[in-house]
Amino acid sequence: MRNIFGRVGVFTALMVVLWAYNLQAECNFELLDPIAFAHKGIRVGDAETNQVDNVIQGCVSKEQLTALLNTNISNPKIDDSAFYFLSGKDEKRIKIKNCNEYIAAIKNGMTAKTEVDTTNEIAFHKTCGVLSALSGSIPYKHDYIKDRNHLSEGALSVIFLHAPEEFGIPYKTLLTEGEKEMNFDEYLKSPEGKFKLIEKKFDTPVRLYLETWYGGSEEDESGFWLELHIIAKGDFNKDGYADYLIYFHKVANRGKWFEPGFALLSSKDQSQKLYEVYSRDFTCVYKNKKYVCSNPDKFLPSWSTIE
Repeated sequence: MRNIFGRVGVFTALMVVLWAYNLQAECNFELLDPIAFAHKGIRVGDAETNQVDNVIQGCVSKEQLTALLNTNISNPKIDDSAFYFLSGKDEKRIKIKNCNEYIAAIKNGMTAKTEVDTTNEIAFHKTCGVLSALSGSIPYKHDYIKDRNHLSEGALSVIFLHAPEEFGIPYKTLLTEGEKEMNFDEYLKSPEGKFKLIEKKFDTPVRLYLETWYGGSEEDESGFWLELHIIAKGDFNKDGYADYLIYFHKVANRGKWFEPGFALLSSKDQSQKLYEVYSRDFTCVYKNKKYVCSNPDKFLPSWSTIE
């Protein structure tokens, strides 16, 4: 599984090539996980792998984002087969090479209908979801996340450990644990915990990337695997507070179940124990000094990704 999805490196020995931008211009966000140019296309992350021409990180202008939306997604295959993965009701696949084409196809109800198609879609889902969220960001006015050590286990809600019951921890269980302000560190050390930590690794000193295995064996790829990546910092839900844009990827039982997705980590008070979490499927926020985990429809902010 690792060989398929790879590890994402943030700070690399590569020369970082920043596109020219006006230093006086306002920067809506800071791109922390690089956009890599490789195989005549772009992808978010994977900057440590071979055949990367250059990378972009830091401040990216709206004009540059517009150009990236029209740039081909990186395809390591020799032929164009990886670009045929979405189809409509007639099940006829169409060729999709960039994010504007991908977003338009999704809006028209096209989906990936086979396991191979779903695998080919992952690169588009991640890169295009990131570009979509970045395009909707604004400069933040308040920053209460800067001193939380990024993906510190002490500030992460256990809600991220959600997986279907046959593979992982039931959603209802984690909602209850989440409202107790249970964090990663406390949950994994608890003797009552259903899962035991097998591997814990931060690939960068600033903790922008976290990978964990629970249950089963990493060697035979059983159990539950979770990746968390901090992609960028900005105000993505337009509430005035700094957020981290998070990409997560979950895999269980040798890939029989997997789920990619996006979330925001935010904070409105430095004294709060945990990050507030906003996602399509799980949301935990502080209300009246209590950490409340509930239906995302109640608290979901206005921000855009491709889900």
